[in-house]
Amino acid sequence: MKDWRLRNANNQSMFGHPLDIEYDQNGEITFVEKMLMLDQSLKKIAMTRFGSSTLNPQYGTAIASLTGTKLDPVMTGSLIVGEIERVVTYMKTMMMKQAQSTPQERIASIDDILVDSVSSDPRKLLVTTLIRTEDENSIQMQTTVQPF
Repeated sequence: MKDWRLRNANNQSMFGHPLDIEYDQNGEITFVEKMLMLDQSLKKIAMTRFGSSTLNPQYGTAIASLTGTKLDPVMTGSLIVGEIERVVTYMKTMMMKQAQSTPQERIASIDDILVDSVSSDPRKLLVTTLIRTEDENSIQMQTTVQPF
């Protein structure tokens, strides 16, 4: 009988694996690990609407709710910075609870959060977050938000 469980290119079963998956340049399924895992996790939580998960109502941010709203740019920037800080603190707490996480996946600190308008379209904001991991590497996460 054929084994229909999801497997990657090395024939490793993906079922119940603690890591996330992605497709590589050849279309093969690979595991996302270490800094890439942290980067992907932060992007997913930042772009998910806060409270949309029934299993985890603390997951997500209010950033996704800004699309189409008219807010003062300074207020919008402050809201975005506050939400990024909240999410990173939440992620840091969650990673501390996961025994299998590595120093490359655990957040040590936020080095900087920059919110700038996009020169080609002033309605958009470019949010750049610099995060330091416990092994002293940096992750730069960029997200574009169009609240206006």
